[in-house]
Amino acid sequence: MYRTEKSIDLLRNTDMTITEIAYETGFTSQSYYYQRFRKVKGISPVKYRNC
Repeated sequence: MYRTEKSIDLLRNTDMTITEIAYETGFTSQSYYYQRFRKVKGISPVKYRNC
């Protein structure tokens, strides 16, 4: 949960790519990051960033 919340801060406040954010917050792969993010927030990181 902490890593996902940290990634939300990065999505909102940086122009880092989704892959960069995934690795920066300790996820071992982009696909696992997408899976965890969607489980917590109900939408993908890309959609979240574009809201």
